[in-house]
Amino acid sequence: MEAADIDKSGTIDYGEFIAATIHLNKLEREEHLLSAFSYFAVTSQSTSYSKRVLNRG
Repeated sequence: MEAADIDKSGTIDYGEFIAATIHLNKLEREEHLLSAFSYFAVTSQSTSYSKRVLNRG
């Protein structure tokens, strides 16, 4: 948790703790959002491909 100790005092005060917690929460949400978009992009491409194949046959 050295990265959370912004003022290098050797302890993490309340403000530093809150800042680190918010940062980690934001990173986790962005990761989930990226995973969701990736999933839907693949699913959408697969669905479009399947529709094109079915329409030709």
